[in-house]
Amino acid sequence: MLTQITPTFPSTTMIPTPSPVPPPTRPLTCTPTRPLTRPLTRGELRRAMDLRVRTGAAAAEAICARAEYLPPSDRELVRAVYQRGQSLAALGTAVGVPQKHLSRRLRKIVARINAPAFALVVVRGDSWEGRLAAVGRAVFVEGCNLRQASKHLNLTYHQVRAARDVIEGIVATLTSKEAA
Repeated sequence: MLTQITPTFPSTTMIPTPSPVPPPTRPLTCTPTRPLTRPLTRGELRRAMDLRVRTGAAAAEAICARAEYLPPSDRELVRAVYQRGQSLAALGTAVGVPQKHLSRRLRKIVARINAPAFALVVVRGDSWEGRLAAVGRAVFVEGCNLRQASKHLNLTYHQVRAARDVIEGIVATLTSKEAA
């Protein structure tokens, strides 16, 4: 049975060194190496997700810093576009994937890494019990849907959904406290 955990954010947003968590069926791909930057504002996020417009240097740097915690394939896509400035058309022809698929995937990745749940899992996920941390990484960091996460972690769909709901509850509690 999952219990509700209400972590508090530290005064600095430095990522703690990872503590040993029971490994899932395959090793996690997230390796904290940099401090987590502030989330983008709504306008910055909209401009960053609109690939027709050039992203500002600060927004691109924030996106690349958060991308450090993504799986390698997602991280390389973000770095190629926001760090090296490669076009999605060139990437698509090199990889053999249509540009619209890469564009959609990149928009989803940028929205995911700017979500409060992503920051919470990266900052506090290592201090949670095994199942909650593993589900948080799989769903909010790696971007798996609930069915993929349940198969990947050898858990039932209900267990994954319950853990996701606990994390979303923590995020809602923390964001409502910040707004007040």
